[in-house]
Amino acid sequence: MPDVLACERMGHRMKGISGRYSHVTEVMRTRLVKGLQRYWERMRKAAR
Repeated sequence: MPDVLACERMGHRMKGISGRYSHVTEVMRTRLVKGLQRYWERMRKAAR
């Protein structure tokens, strides 16, 4: 997971140059959601 995305999810801001010139894209958010969905489905299946 890109650092900038992790910071956004936790409500934090990146400091310094990285914070100034980094931004979260829709592609990053889409990949995150799809990955979390796959993980959730695997865990649900394993719990049965």
